[in-house]
Formats: sequence, structure tokens, C-alpha cells
Amino acid sequence: MYFFLFLALSAVVPYLTLYLSDVAQLSGSQIGVVLSVGPVIGLFATPFWTGLADASKRHAFIYACAIGSAVLLYALVPFVGSFVVLLAIFTALAFFGSHLLPMQDSATMHMLGNFKDRYGQVRFWGTVGWGLGGLLFGWLFDFTGLVWMFWICSGFLAIALSLAGRMQFDQAQSQSVSFFKNLRELISKAPIQLFLLATVLAATGLSTHNNYLSLLLNELSGPDATVFGWSLPVARLIGIVVVIGVVSELPVMFHSERLLARLGTRGLVIISLLIIAGRNLLYALSDEIWPILLVQALHGLTYALLWVGGVSFMARHAPKGLSSTAQGLFSTAQVGVGYAAGNLFGGVLMDTAGLQGMFAISGLVVLAGFGLLMLLDRRYHIF
Repeated sequence: MYFFLFLALSAVVPYLTLYLSDVAQLSGSQIGVVLSVGPVIGLFATPFWTGLADASKRHAFIYACAIGSAVLLYALVPFVGSFVVLLAIFTALAFFGSHLLPMQDSATMHMLGNFKDRYGQVRFWGTVGWGLGGLLFGWLFDFTGLVWMFWICSGFLAIALSLAGRMQFDQAQSQSVSFFKNLRELISKAPIQLFLLATVLAATGLSTHNNYLSLLLNELSGPDATVFGWSLPVARLIGIVVVIGVVSELPVMFHSERLLARLGTRGLVIISLLIIAGRNLLYALSDEIWPILLVQALHGLTYALLWVGGVSFMARHAPKGLSSTAQGLFSTAQVGVGYAAGNLFGGVLMDTAGLQGMFAISGLVVLAGFGLLMLLDRRYHIF
């Protein structure tokens, strides 16, 4: 399931900012708004849908609706040229689909039973799907144009929808009073609060990489880039960047059980934050393509470490019957708050400070936040 979900998303996510800039002709601020409105809506929609699933025990239906709505909405994007209508479509995508991956993670953790530390080995196949998409789609879009990315995404999501019935969710019974009591207990835990704060900080830095790196590559290279003597169209270059990131993720996902046992969630988050900050600062200093490709090899130590650590951490702390809700909180902190902040301010900073200035400010913010986080942890010993 992860394979088809991430194969579908790999057709859109790496190229979306370039599409909005070059095809839809949006300004930097408009791009920031389009990219951030989804996470902002997800801030409320994700806990709503995951909480409803846990309270009603209609997990499978709500999960399938998330995929089905994404199939339809992504297919509509190429027919839209207006900023307002694009904004409406991405708002709807967020409201009806933001809970998809948290519920997928919840089902996976439930199906793993007593072997939850092996989550990374299952999620590994999502990384494979993402990498395959990076390898194929960058080359394909050179010939078809970026408009096809949305239809390809819808097609692979339709395959995922056909497999949705195989997912099994935690059906532990609890009364509504118990549900809300357990929810309050979950979000009142100091370790949960500090971990969610760390997630927001990491996601803020990650979002600038995820959404604005393609524009930096385009700015530095023009229509065709020369890398190590090879001339490459920018869409193909973006695909290569995706593949490099995937290659770095694969060993992290495959050996996640050992990494968790050796470093713990705290260690994974510390490494992730430091490398996110350092990578953004290096992007700010790069005036050629090849240093960016080298830095991209560190990607597995950013996103993958945060994801594996976060899913495992929330699964351990979730009360019975709130597994989807716990994963929804993690996703909300990452996407609804962190990505929204990074996307919105990234677009504004791109217009005012330039792309590399934006990466520099992002890196410094993550670094300063990391220092504050470590001071809080040292004082309260809660992480």
C-alpha cells in the first residue's frame, strides 16, 4: 500500500512548486499561500477525521474516502488556471485527504502487533515507490509537460483505492466519554508536548526543502543544467534529486528497528534537526548544482529519521483505542503546523530575501529552535 501511495505522490510533490510558478504563473506569495492552506486546513481536519474514526470505528470507510477524494481532486487541477480555484481545490484536498497517511500508519502499527519497531521495514516500500517515481517521472515530464503529473497521481491513487479493503485498523471499543478522557490524557503528557514541538520545528525546515528546492535548482541552472559535464533539463534534474534522497532513505528505513534501539527517539530527532538546519544553510551558500546534489545525500537522516521516530513514539504513548488519533496528532504537528509555517513564510521570504536568503533564514531558525529545545529538555527532563 505504501508503494502505490508514495509512487502517486512522487508525481506531484517534487514538481508542484515548479508547476505553480511556470505553468500556473503564480507569484512567490501566491505559491506560499497555495502550499500553506492545505497544512492549515489539515491542522483541524486531520484530528477531526482520525478522532471520528477512533470514536465511530468506521476507520476503513473514512480511509477509503480520503483516497477517493484525492483521486478526483488531483484529476481536476490541470483544468484550472485561476489562483482562487487552485486554492479551493488544494483546500478540499487537505480537508478530505489530510488524514490518509496517519491512518495508513495507524493500520500498519496495528497489523504489526507486537513487532511495532519493524514499522520502518514496511514503510521502506513507500520509499521505493517514491524513488521509482523520481527515476521515471522527471524523464517523462520532459516529453509530456508538467500537466500530466496530476493525472498520473490520480491513476496510482486509484490502484491504492482498490487495495484499501485489505487494511486492518484497531477496533478496540471505548465509550465516547472514555475517548475524550484518553485524548485529554494523551495531549497533556509533557513528553508528547515536547515531541510535537520538535516535530513542528523540524517540519518548518523540511518544508522549505520539499517545496522550494525545485525553484532553487531552476534558478541556478536555467532550462538546462550542466552537472559533472552532463546537460540535463530541470525536470529530469529534480527527478535525480528525488532518487538521491530515496537512496539515502532506504538504509534508514530498513534498519529503523536497530536505530530506534540504539539511539532512541530523542537521538533520532536530534540528528534530524541538526542536519535539517545544516542542509538549508548549505543550500543558501551554494552557487552551483553539484553541491546541492551532494547535500541531498543527507536526506535520509532528516525526513526518514523524524518519521520513523515519530510514528513509533506516538504508537508507544497512545492509549487503547486512540492509535489513529495519536498518529493524527503527529501528522498535524508536522503538516498542519510545521509545513504550513514553512510554506507560507518561505513564499514571503522568497519575494523579499530571495531563494537563498530564505534557505539561510530557515536554517538559522531551526538551529535556534534546536538550542531552545535542548534547554527545555535539560531543565524538565521530559523528552
